[in-house]
Amino acid sequence: MSIGWPEWAWIVSAFSFLNIALALINITSLMLQRKEPPATIGWILAISFIPVVGSVIYLAFGTDRMARRAARQRKRSRRARSLLPAIVGNLDSAANVVGQIQLLKLLEKLSPYPPVQRNRVGVLRDMNANFDQQIRAIETAQHHVHLEYYIFQPDQIGERFLKAMVEAASRGVEVRFLFDAVGGFSLTSDFLKRLERGGVKVARHIPMNLLTRRWTFNFRNHRKILVVDGATAFMGGANIGEEYLGRSEIGTWLDLHLHLAGPCVVHLQRVFAEDWAFASGQPLQGDHYFRPMLAEGDIVLQVVPSGPDLEVQVMHEAFFAAITGAVEKVRLMTPYFVPTEPLRTALETTARRGVDVEIIVPGTNTKPFVRWASHSYYSELLEAGVKIYEFTPGFLHAKAMTIDGRWSLVGTPNLDNRSLRLNFEVAAAIYDNDITSQIDDLFEATRARSAQVDFVKWRARGVPRRVRENFARLFSPVL
Repeated sequence: MSIGWPEWAWIVSAFSFLNIALALINITSLMLQRKEPPATIGWILAISFIPVVGSVIYLAFGTDRMARRAARQRKRSRRARSLLPAIVGNLDSAANVVGQIQLLKLLEKLSPYPPVQRNRVGVLRDMNANFDQQIRAIETAQHHVHLEYYIFQPDQIGERFLKAMVEAASRGVEVRFLFDAVGGFSLTSDFLKRLERGGVKVARHIPMNLLTRRWTFNFRNHRKILVVDGATAFMGGANIGEEYLGRSEIGTWLDLHLHLAGPCVVHLQRVFAEDWAFASGQPLQGDHYFRPMLAEGDIVLQVVPSGPDLEVQVMHEAFFAAITGAVEKVRLMTPYFVPTEPLRTALETTARRGVDVEIIVPGTNTKPFVRWASHSYYSELLEAGVKIYEFTPGFLHAKAMTIDGRWSLVGTPNLDNRSLRLNFEVAAAIYDNDITSQIDDLFEATRARSAQVDFVKWRARGVPRRVRENFARLFSPVL
């Protein structure tokens, strides 16, 4: 049965009305956001000139802020100045004292959790040891296990964690498992049912559901946290999966994780509690989850969460302040390097004023399009004096930055717009010479296995490659 002209006219009119309505709603939403002018103009053009599809793409990728209700159990403690003696005691130059104090004051205001002292930090460079220690902590849990991961593979490593969680639940331990609905896409329904049948409480972060408002691809939970009995915790860059042991086509995976004990664990517990309350609707209540922790060491550490539910772009400001405040050297490892324009400028100006700025990125990337975008920034950075190395034996997944050999930031954020402005991330700011030295040692060992990018050779690359890279760079805001 053919459709006559009146029917076609009705369909076209309905489509036009839908397009205009979506465009008006989305452009109004866009005007309420504090985006940079080029991004705003780009979205307006897409919404206006790509009927309906432009609006759908904007709904999926365009928003960079969200409101969420969570169990806000944050407490402000004494001001940062009370920790200055502990930090100054670890420093050996006036310049470093000033730099550390400035970073401390900034992060004390940016993060809802203040810096705390008397912590113990273990740097885990071997992922076999990382997984073994986490599983051992779950196996010895007495009251609760809280596990939160962006990616959790149902492979042999995932099976080991499943067994440990189910066995802990069978002993009467409260076990909660939170995963990101997009990052954990590989988790099968059978795997999740086995957890639930075993007594493990499971929740997804923003599941994709076309019947609700939760169908945005942005706002992923990129955090990796394990808290056991509120007394010990793990956090860092490694997800759960065999690839972190080098069992993948890409070869060796290099990553970095932390084993924490002391007062900072309570703050990681609060980060988990907020995420769990948002995802499950079940707030954690009870002092036994947030009991005051005894001194475990002598390290000053601050838990720094960030996300699109905060008014301030915490990670972006933290990276910017740390880089621009460096006096001697900046060392940065990241698997995905697509810097914002302010951070690119910060890296270049810091190098131009004589600070030794070094960056290690993967030579082979799991996301080729991101790698092309990353390459588009090389020329500007190399010309300014920034040293860039590409890790060639496999995939570099470690996410860490050290400043002047005295301060370090380790956690989940990559140096790209998605981590710095869109994802829920968490990092540890560590004010300690010894821990920073251990991370610098990892940097040096990784640099020795990497190839330095030569500026003269890089500038001579062909036109087709430059076009491809600059085209990928256009999508930097959503990479």
